[in-house]
Amino acid sequence: MVKNYQALHEDKIFFGGAADVEDMVKNEGVEVVVDLRGEATECAYPDANVEWIQVPLGDNAEGPQDVLFQQAIKPCC
Repeated sequence: MVKNYQALHEDKIFFGGAADVEDMVKNEGVEVVVDLRGEATECAYPDANVEWIQVPLGDNAEGPQDVLFQQAIKPCC
């Protein structure tokens, strides 16, 4: 099976694109999705029973991106 996402920390934190969320939920047991897409209005895999946290990074970020990124990863690390 080809994985289009990467394990970042002890197979507990994964990094991938929106198209990879369903595979991460089904194959890795992901329980929290931190979505960095500013334009997102819901989890990329809306049928998932996961906690969805949106921290919009990019050109239209509502604050310093380093602070937003720390907020995104703090609950899990």
